[in-house]
Amino acid sequence: MSSQPSDMLSRLGSEPLDNLDSPCHDPTPSSPSITTSAATKRRYSKVWHYTPVGRNEVTLNAKGKSIWRCKYCTKEYLESGGTTVILTHLKDRHNIDVSSTQETRTALMQATIVDAFEKAQQTTDYKRRCLSTVATHHLDPAVVEQLYVRWITTCSVSFRMATLSEFRTLLCYLNPEIDNWLPSSPSTIRSWTLRTYETQKLRVKREIQSALSKIHFTVDLWTSPNTLAILGIVAHYISESGLLEYSVLALRELDGKHSGPNMADCVMEIINDYGIASKVGYFMMDNADNNGTMMKALSTLLFDQYQIVYNAEHHRLRCNGHIINLAAQSFLFQTSDESLADENSPSALTTPTELEMEQWRRKGPLGKLHNIVVYIQRSPQRLANFRELSGGRNLAGYSFVTENHMASPCGLDEKTAPFDFAIVVAWQAMIKAIFPTAINGDFMKLVHLSNEFRILGDGAPLRSLDRVSTHAEILAIRNEPVGRVVEVGAIIERDSTPVLEVISQFLFRGSYTDHGVCFEKKVEPKTYILLDTPAKVTVLKSKQWFQSVDSGTDLLGQTVIFELKSLTRPGQDSNYRSVQTVGQLYREHAVTKTRHIIANVHYQCEKTIGNPVIDYLQRHGSSVDVVKQKDDPQPLGDQESLRFTSPATNHGYAYASGDFHPIHVSEPFSKYANLPGTITHGMFTSAAVRQLVDKAAGINNNVRMRSYKCTFVDMVLPGTQLEVKVNHKATKHGLRVLSFHATNITTGNKVLIGEAEVDQQPSAYIFTGQGSQTPGMGMDLYTTSEVARGVWDSADKFFFETYGFMISEIVKHNPKQLTIHFGGRRGRKIRQNYMDMTTDCNGQPRPVFKSITATTTKYTFQHSAGLLYSTEFAQPALTILGNAQFLHLKSHGLVDPNALFAGHSLGEYTALSAIGAIMPFEQILSVVFYRGLVMQSSVTRDANGCSHFSLMAINPSRIRQSLTTESLQTLVSAIATATGNLLELVNFNVAGQQYVAAGTLPALDCLTYVANYMATHPTELEPSHLAMGTKLPAVIEMWAEEASKKPEPTQLKRGLATIPLDGIDVPFHSSFLRSEIDAFRSVLHSYIKPDAIDARRLVGKYVSNVTGKPFDISYRAVREGVRADRQ
Repeated sequence: MSSQPSDMLSRLGSEPLDNLDSPCHDPTPSSPSITTSAATKRRYSKVWHYTPVGRNEVTLNAKGKSIWRCKYCTKEYLESGGTTVILTHLKDRHNIDVSSTQETRTALMQATIVDAFEKAQQTTDYKRRCLSTVATHHLDPAVVEQLYVRWITTCSVSFRMATLSEFRTLLCYLNPEIDNWLPSSPSTIRSWTLRTYETQKLRVKREIQSALSKIHFTVDLWTSPNTLAILGIVAHYISESGLLEYSVLALRELDGKHSGPNMADCVMEIINDYGIASKVGYFMMDNADNNGTMMKALSTLLFDQYQIVYNAEHHRLRCNGHIINLAAQSFLFQTSDESLADENSPSALTTPTELEMEQWRRKGPLGKLHNIVVYIQRSPQRLANFRELSGGRNLAGYSFVTENHMASPCGLDEKTAPFDFAIVVAWQAMIKAIFPTAINGDFMKLVHLSNEFRILGDGAPLRSLDRVSTHAEILAIRNEPVGRVVEVGAIIERDSTPVLEVISQFLFRGSYTDHGVCFEKKVEPKTYILLDTPAKVTVLKSKQWFQSVDSGTDLLGQTVIFELKSLTRPGQDSNYRSVQTVGQLYREHAVTKTRHIIANVHYQCEKTIGNPVIDYLQRHGSSVDVVKQKDDPQPLGDQESLRFTSPATNHGYAYASGDFHPIHVSEPFSKYANLPGTITHGMFTSAAVRQLVDKAAGINNNVRMRSYKCTFVDMVLPGTQLEVKVNHKATKHGLRVLSFHATNITTGNKVLIGEAEVDQQPSAYIFTGQGSQTPGMGMDLYTTSEVARGVWDSADKFFFETYGFMISEIVKHNPKQLTIHFGGRRGRKIRQNYMDMTTDCNGQPRPVFKSITATTTKYTFQHSAGLLYSTEFAQPALTILGNAQFLHLKSHGLVDPNALFAGHSLGEYTALSAIGAIMPFEQILSVVFYRGLVMQSSVTRDANGCSHFSLMAINPSRIRQSLTTESLQTLVSAIATATGNLLELVNFNVAGQQYVAAGTLPALDCLTYVANYMATHPTELEPSHLAMGTKLPAVIEMWAEEASKKPEPTQLKRGLATIPLDGIDVPFHSSFLRSEIDAFRSVLHSYIKPDAIDARRLVGKYVSNVTGKPFDISYRAVREGVRADRQ
């Protein structure tokens, strides 16, 4: 089923209109002449509209004779044979009834004349108006302007149409001199109109100010076709000449609510503008309540501003015509000419006869309603106008109605549709779906039970002017104790791409015992099974519903996913009349997510008590969509602000949504249905609650709601105060799962309950580098999280089997030394792994462990601060910790798949392995262990395994606020020169606040004391003039000499602006390690496989250390990355 208003609107006026080309003529504007061929003069029949080339083009057959050729098929007729046979062909073959009437002949002749002038005008450029060069003769430009504006305004002619060349040609033909005074663009007409308006307004103002009587007003408020609220104000008075006059004072757009005080403010502005406060008389208006409050507010304004006592009730007159009109509409008794005339048919009656009125009176209400519906649907133009007037699919109107009750509505920009606007888009198709007679439901007892909206994929929200289509179907019919439940699903497509799913449940109240029409279509939850034993594989293959597609695939050890749909037909006593389940069983590539189909699933059975396919999955499988419940749901939002009052009338939402069910808009129908009053639309309550959920969850352009489901558990009457409570109760695939309910404040009864899935607040996952390690890190999570424990156990297994140690033991106990024994077959294999580790030295491989040979029986690692602070153990330990923490969060559904991620130094490897999945876990452990070993072995160490290098963080703002990055680099270079040792800035973390320096211990010690001196002597030193004989070089020399005298190894201390990074004894990222880059790059190339990288995990999410920007694969981004890497 489809509902496509956009397509239908695009078809309006899409019938091909043939161009009526005129023959050649003399282009002289003063005396145009028309010459036509004899053949053209004879072509007045409408049949020439139905040729491909038009009525003035001659088509010849092979014999050179003029023919008529059908534009819809290949049929041809000789022109000399007349039009009778052509008329018969069009009617019989194409169901086109063409009549060649005198009116048609006249119209075509007139069109020919107009075309002639149009062609003449196209060959002559428009003259520019020039007052100094053109004689006006008898034309008065002021009169031309006034008449032109009067014609446009009284006939509602668009500015564009008023400048059409055809109309201009006609006027020039009547008087060529007028060409110099006609407007050439719509902007000129606008200027004329505004000028005329101001002139006429001044005239009216003088006239009503001098009126002999009070000024009486007719005021009305209505909505224009483009959904603007327009307040019309007309003044009635006795002029100075003693005549009864009236003038339109304003057609003012009313901003805000249609309240009486708001209308009164608008009326008072007009009164003040025209200076007639002392002459205000009576007001004639309709019977709307807001008109009464407007009069009271106006009375107050007149007294406050002019001390005029004005009796509001006495001066309000009620429009009898409006009262009569309401009565006529109530009885569906249309008697006006406009309501019966067919403006699209020239043969329509313009005046109803008494016989027609008598026939109309005889019809019952349904018959009258039927005639009205037929009348509207008979014309595409009327149908489009009706939809526009009724507010169907009007985004602006819908947003205004649903948000107008909110003190501070939470929403997106005005062109973005609210989430629940999907129900308006899908409403027509969904309602049609529940009309089949087989449902056998009483629509007077129809109740809306629930709504569910879900974004499909990652599509953008619906926006104004989107072209959409809706396909709806019944998903289920169930008999329940309270009645028959019908579930309808709809898919909304934008440009043929599904973007939203809408599911609604409706209840026909009553008692239903017939199960013959009951069924349920269901998409089963995705389920996976790990086939880790031969028995599981055998059991699966033995199932009759398992239909293998690739019998050669070894399923042992594979994780397979079931994607199934079921159709069940219930019978009596919980049995099924039939069950059918179909779908696929597949495995998914870990990186590319491509599917490899393993088998089809097909099960069908009559008269059964269960579904063996689903039973099997419930016993052996697990759901792909894991929802992790929070132990303590977290309340969201300010409770005082999560309240609203249902509108006093339901008509606004009825017009905005298109839901005119009488229980919402008609008191008599509501009473007939045994309801306490008109019921507020469930869709309105759902929309209002959704707005408050948005507000509580912080929904904005970056945080979207992905699904919203609510169930209506009690009726809401107009004017009911409701309170909403929202709780964050669970997580699911990085989404927050919120529960909410709305309560009637007066009765305390819940009226609505629901659940929503929303994005997390914008997040980023940052992984730390070396220096952040501490003994026992991650072990608390090891004892409480099965996922984290699995990560550490996998790492222990890898390191123990490959290198002979357990990394978790080093983390737990931080031993100062560890001996690896190479005895036995296993020991020899481990020894060989150490011997195979090499680095590059002038193009030649150099062993990382020079002391390990084929005869070595053991090797001892040692570090005075503990092995956890030795680089080769610190780096894998931190990588394991990061993976364990991240996968623990992911297992609880807390990871936002669209979040940014990055890592500092070593942390970048952790980030790329845990989130980017650039290589398997064991491979990243090999990489970081090798990286640590290379760095550890690249520096000279003493007998205790200690080096004379380290890293130090420095905050220049603690030295001086004006100290720039360039000045800090100059300072560091000066200290390096003075000490003769390595000292470099290697990390630029936060501009002006955090940098990291790598160097020798004496150089870093000197940096600490120089920074202390600069911070405590701000007036003596100017760091920007280091080379100009200031005191700073002397200070640097002094502390460099002091540092050289200290016993080794130098003990670094925290300074006023510096913090030593304990546990790091390698000058990371410095020029000292540059010789190791090529060797390590080749190792990375051997581990990172291009076909194993899923760019979707990286693009726009991974933030590189090199560029500091989200990863991109565009040419510009790659070029920028290469340049940054070379600097």
